[in-house]
Amino acid sequence: MAISARITMVDDYGRSLTKGVETVDTVIATAITHLTAYLTALNAVSDAGWQKQDYLAAGVITQAPGSGANRDVGATLKVTLDNGKNYPFRIPMPKAAILEADGSVDVADADVLALIALFETAGYLRVSDGNYITAVLSGSLDK
Repeated sequence: MAISARITMVDDYGRSLTKGVETVDTVIATAITHLTAYLTALNAVSDAGWQKQDYLAAGVITQAPGSGANRDVGATLKVTLDNGKNYPFRIPMPKAAILEADGSVDVADADVLALIALFETAGYLRVSDGNYITAVLSGSLDK
C-alpha cells in the first residue's frame, strides 16, 4: 500500500492551501524521506510557506512563506503520464525565478526539472492513481 501525504501550505497573507502527494513507499520512514525531498524540490520553485504534512500519522513542518507569496497565484505544467494522458501538474505560489517574461514557466529550469524528476519513472512519488510523469510539454501561470 502506497503512503500518501497532504501538505498544508500558507501564503504571505496567512491563507492556507493543501496539496496531496502519493509515494510508492510502504514504509513510513522511507516515505517521509522521499516527501522531504519533494518539499526541498518544491521549495526551489515555490514561495509557499509550509505549515504541516499529514501522512499515516501527522507531522508538523514549518517554513515561513517567501516575500510576496500569494495562494491565489499558481502555475501549471502540462505533463504526459505513463498511461499516455496529459495531466495538469500544479506548482503553488511559484517563484519568479522560474517564470519567463510572457508568464510561461521555464520548463528547462534546473529546479523545475529536479521537482519533476521526483515524479518520473525512477522517482519516488506519483501524481495520480500511481502514474508517473514521462514528459513535460509546457508550463504557464494560472489565470
